[in-house]
Amino acid sequence: MRQLIKGTTIEIINSESVETVENVLVGEPVQTETVCGKTVQYTVGIPKGDSHLWEDKKLRIFGKIFRTVGLCEQGIEENIPLFWNKKIRAELMLTNADITVYEKNTMTKHILNDVFFCDRRGQITEKTGGKSDGEVSIFVYSANNPEYIPKSEDIVVGAVTDFEFDTSDERTVSESMKIFRQQYPHFAVVRTVTPVLCGLLYDYEITAR
Repeated sequence: MRQLIKGTTIEIINSESVETVENVLVGEPVQTETVCGKTVQYTVGIPKGDSHLWEDKKLRIFGKIFRTVGLCEQGIEENIPLFWNKKIRAELMLTNADITVYEKNTMTKHILNDVFFCDRRGQITEKTGGKSDGEVSIFVYSANNPEYIPKSEDIVVGAVTDFEFDTSDERTVSESMKIFRQQYPHFAVVRTVTPVLCGLLYDYEITAR
């Protein structure tokens, strides 16, 4: 019997490769609210016999980048008449920045790509018309496989910088910090880092001031 429902081709984006998966069923889009704002989720139907890993992955669906959320749900293959027996949620990634993080004490520099970065410091409030204290909100996606996770009291700049601290001794560190403050007056210092389980790995919600 010929199957009338047909899937589409999507890509799984790994750190060093891209895998094409054919006949993937993509459900109707649903709008959801996340810490980064409103986004879109699909339920993705995975073909029978597929052996790819789907948890904590980036997907290219209809030309846009999504990431999987949660774990795969799987049914008994022989009890399902269609071509798909597994499913997982895919969420449109809301990314707007590459950022630079300097470790507390050592001043070692790290670049984190494709994060969500929102600086609310000094914003004008609608009710009073005055400036709010606000804070910097950063969201690091597990699907991006970050090599370093910011920690409390690390320094963050909401852009990629080429600045390197001279850590030869206390005096040079102090002089470097003076130059750094002049070049990047809007830097922030990490206050909290909250891990949020996404699938098998953790996303990280970060606040800084």
